[in-house]
Parts: sequence; C-alpha cells; structure tokens
Amino acid sequence: MSVHIDAPAGRVWELVSDVTRIGEFSPETFEAEWLDGADGPRAGVRFRGHVRRNGVGPVYWTTCTVLVAEPEREFAFAVNGPGGTTVNTWRVPAGAGAGRGRHRRNGVVPAAA
Repeated sequence: MSVHIDAPAGRVWELVSDVTRIGEFSPETFEAEWLDGADGPRAGVRFRGHVRRNGVGPVYWTTCTVLVAEPEREFAFAVNGPGGTTVNTWRVPAGAGAGRGRHRRNGVVPAAA
C-alpha cells in the first residue's frame, strides 16, 4: 500500500515520527508508547504499539525498533517478531518528490523514491 501525503516534508516527518499519535492515523494501531526511557524518535530506540488487526481483532501489543530518524527526510521502523526476526518494515521518506511524503506498508520504499 502506498499513500501520497500532500504536505511539506517537515510536517510529514513531525507527524509520522511521533508514535504517540499513531492512533490518529492508523486503521490498526490505536496507541503507542516509547520504551526504555525513550521520549522521541532516534535510530535504535524501541516503542510498542497496541494493535487491533484489521480493525476488529485480535488485539495485541507489538514491539518496534526505529531504524532511521532523519528529520524532514525519513522515518523508518521494524516490527519485531519472535526470535529477533522482523515481520514488517515501515518506511516513510518524508522528503520524497518536491517536499511531499509517501507512506508504504508491507515493503520498503527507498528514501530517494
């Protein structure tokens, strides 16, 4: 899934990198919180999201790790799975195409896309 976001790159980055606001934008994850004392996006920090799969269930928490946190350029995180696996990667190149953002789910979008 890919979504065009018609907003300046800085605003896109500000919104998508604040995981505590994820419930305002996601159809599945209705809340999230930073873990391990983190208070904002930085590569390597973790957060957990409270998910209601497909908007109806099941409901569960999932832990994610921020991969990239470059203001006005890109925010990316991995959804952690069992045994150190990655079950999904979310990448939002906020600076893509004339200062507009694109969001892609279930795949990787290079920052230069």
